[in-house]
Amino acid sequence: MFKSVVKWILILKEYRRLQAEPMANRSRKMETLAGIAILATLVVIAAGILVKQSRYDSKLFTASLSPSDSSIASTQKSAKPSELQTLVPDDLIPLTPLETFGPENLSDKIDGKAELYLSAGFRSLKSQRFKKSEQADSWLEILLFDMGSTRNAFAVFSTQRRADAEPVQLTLHAYRTGNALFFVHGQDYVEIIAASGDLTDEMLAIGKNFVNRNPVSSEKLSEQALFPRENLNPGSISLLASDAFGFSRMNNVFTAKYTIDGQEMRAFLSLRHSDKDAQELAEAYHRFLLENGGSDLDPGTNLPGIKLVEIFDLYELIFSHGKALGGVHEAESKDTALKLGLALYQELQKVDQKQ
Repeated sequence: MFKSVVKWILILKEYRRLQAEPMANRSRKMETLAGIAILATLVVIAAGILVKQSRYDSKLFTASLSPSDSSIASTQKSAKPSELQTLVPDDLIPLTPLETFGPENLSDKIDGKAELYLSAGFRSLKSQRFKKSEQADSWLEILLFDMGSTRNAFAVFSTQRRADAEPVQLTLHAYRTGNALFFVHGQDYVEIIAASGDLTDEMLAIGKNFVNRNPVSSEKLSEQALFPRENLNPGSISLLASDAFGFSRMNNVFTAKYTIDGQEMRAFLSLRHSDKDAQELAEAYHRFLLENGGSDLDPGTNLPGIKLVEIFDLYELIFSHGKALGGVHEAESKDTALKLGLALYQELQKVDQKQ
C-alpha cells in the first residue's frame, strides 16, 4: 500500500512539470502518464484485495442453519434419546427433533384448534416425528398433550372423536382409525398419527409403552354413569369444557347422543357445586334461549322445574335436580325431547335413592 502511494506522488510531480513544457512534448508524455496511472490503479486494487484476504472471517462465508436444521443436527449428534424416542420400537428413528409448546405458542403447532385445548386447561405439548429406517415416506408423529387432569384430557379427546373410531383395549378412553391412535391416560391426551396405515403395529406398541411406563390410577368420570343406557349411541359421550351450546356460562357439560324413533338428539348433564348453582344455571340457560328467539311450551309433566322451549323448529328441555343440571338439546319433536328428558331425570332419581 505504501509503495502505491509513493507512485501517485511521483505521478503528480511529473504532471506539474509537464505543464511548463511545449504542447507537443506534453501530449506524448501525458499518454505515457495515463498508462502509468492505470497500472498504478490496478496495483492499488490488488493490494486492497490482498489486505482483505489477510483478514478473512470464516463466519461470513459459512451457510447458517435454520433453527430446525440446527436442532436436527444437534439431535443427530446427541447420544441421549428424547423422552418420546424411548417409547418407539427399534425400527423407528427420529425424523425431527423433539419440539415443546406452551399456551403462548400452541397455535404455531395446531393453528385453528388451539383455543379448544386452551379452554380445556392445556399446559404443554411435546411432539416428535419418527420414520422407518431408509423410508422417509413411512413416518408417524407422537403428540403428547399435558392437560392438567383426566377431565380436561377427556374433553379434547371426546370433542375430536373421529367418525370412523374403533375402540382399543388400551385405556378407559382409547380408539384408533385407519392411520391414527388416540387415548387418555391420567392427565395426558395422546395422539399418534401416521402418514399411512402401514404403521398400525408400531402405533399400538408406542401406546402400550407409554401406558406401562407411566402408571397412574384410572380416574372415572362420574357423570358418564348417569346417562340412561337405552337408545344411547355407543362411544358418543363427550365433555364440553366451555361455551356449551353457545352459552358462555355453560361449562363442564357432558353430552350423549341418542337415537329415538329414528331421530338423533343429545342429552346433557353437568354437576354443579351446589343445588342452588344448578338451579340458577338452569334458569339462566332458559332465559338465554328465550332471548334468542325461543318460546315456552307446556312440558306436559308434573315434575318440578322442567322447562320446554321451541327454538328454530327444534326443542330444548331443561331441568335441575339436586346438584345436576340436565336436559335435551336439539330434539326434532316435542315427544322425543320429553321421552329422553324424563329418562335422564328418572336416572338421577335412582342415584339419589341409592345414596
